[in-house]
Amino acid sequence: MTKKERLKPYGHIVRSLRQEKGLSRKALSDCTNISIHILRGLENNVNSNKIDCLFTLADFFGVSLSFLTGGD
Repeated sequence: MTKKERLKPYGHIVRSLRQEKGLSRKALSDCTNISIHILRGLENNVNSNKIDCLFTLADFFGVSLSFLTGGD
């Protein structure tokens, strides 16, 4: 299994956490300094190489990186 395949399921987790907090992508972008374009790609599993953004999102949502990437 490649690194990209291991990270693939995280998009729906990011979207779900964002929606649970009632945040638009714009609001999440403002809170995390991650561009809306990058957030959209992360939620759609397009930007799997943006590991630094995943760390930022895990910290923002108070979850582990493992949880965010579907490992927990």
